This record gives sequence, structure tokens and C-alpha cells, in this order.
Amino acid sequence: MMTLIKYRVVLLLLAIVSCTSSCMAQDAVVNESITQHYNRLFKEKVGDSIANIILDAKSVEIMCDSVQKKLSANEIAIAQYIVADTCNLSEGYAVDGLFYNYLSFKFVTKKKSITICYDFVLDKMRIYSAEGKKLAERDIKSALPPVRFGLLAFPDNKYLKQFNTGKK
Repeated sequence: MMTLIKYRVVLLLLAIVSCTSSCMAQDAVVNESITQHYNRLFKEKVGDSIANIILDAKSVEIMCDSVQKKLSANEIAIAQYIVADTCNLSEGYAVDGLFYNYLSFKFVTKKKSITICYDFVLDKMRIYSAEGKKLAERDIKSALPPVRFGLLAFPDNKYLKQFNTGKK
């Protein structure tokens, strides 16, 4: 009889502790700033190391048809937002075809760099290390955000203009 009472007390204490800890975890998520929430979601999609390089980049270059432009501090923030927009990233679309890089962003921190490449025909984004090793590939739902940003840097690019109109 006594062990049954002890067993019930222990179960009750465990239930209380588990509810309390799960509520604290929910409070931590609720109390996140918008930026922290956004960054956490992006890290879940691409991994911490890739996300940290993108989000902590000190310089960014945008490249299209072997022409490169270095972005200003304000433009870096926009490029980070476009690349890290988890609403535009998805997985699971099997598409056959050769990947062709129409537009890319090179994110550089003090010690590391990665390059994000977009294929607007396949609706894919690839992430490469500084050594050229493919680290990840994600599907993109819409080419418009990176295309429109690319057109700001390269207004005369015929391919970006074509993708901006929705014609592939």
C-alpha cells in the first residue's frame, strides 16, 4: 500500500516537472525577438554553420554572368533577408535537369565564406563552401525576390529580365 502511494506521488511530481519545463520552453520561444525567431527558423532549414556565415557576413558580393558587385551595408541586410527567407525555401521537389547558376551571392565573414547559387529554371538554390564543395540544396518557391534584387544590381541582364516577367 505504501509503495503504491509513493509511486503515485513520484508520477505526480514528474508530471508537474514536465509541464513546468515545457511551459518554460514555450515562453522562451514566445519571448524571442522577431530577428531571433527568423534566424532560428533559418538555422533549422540550412544548419547552424551555414546560417551563421550568412547572418554574420561582413561583406557580400552579388554575381551574374561573371560580373560581380560588392554590396553596401544596407544591401547586405537585404541580401541576407532574401536568402534566409524560410517562406521561400522548401524541400522535396524532384526535378531533373542540369543546375545552371543564374545569380549568386558570396557571403564572407572574417574567416569563412559560402556562395549561394540560384537556378531559376529548376527553382533550386545551392550552397557551396569556399572550396567549391556543395553543402546543401534547397527548392525555392518563388524566383522573384532574388531576381528582383539581382535586377537592381544588373538592370540590363536579359536572363534576369526574362525571369522577372515569369517566362522561363
